[in-house]
Amino acid sequence: KTVTINYGTCQHGDLESGSCSNANGSSSDATLQCWEELYDAKICVICYDQPRNCFLVPCGHCATCHDCALRIFHEDNRKCPVCRRYIGKVRKLFGNYNVQT
Repeated sequence: KTVTINYGTCQHGDLESGSCSNANGSSSDATLQCWEELYDAKICVICYDQPRNCFLVPCGHCATCHDCALRIFHEDNRKCPVCRRYIGKVRKLFGNYNVQT
């Protein structure tokens, strides 16, 4: 099962293992590249305060912080703020990265 993170060139494979490959399928150093792209001065489109640190399943959009994503997820209208698709799950991204804004 593959979920594409819809900014940058990151593709996350198995959701449980957190495997990652770059656009041409190479997995060497791809995980670090993915995290750098995901945390490259990206802030939540809802609160404009926290970093984007999760992605939505099944669409794969990474546009919000985990707190805002959970608020949307627990609403009656569970839709992605980018594409308006139904949100089935929220997956948090982990890592120690300094987010520059």
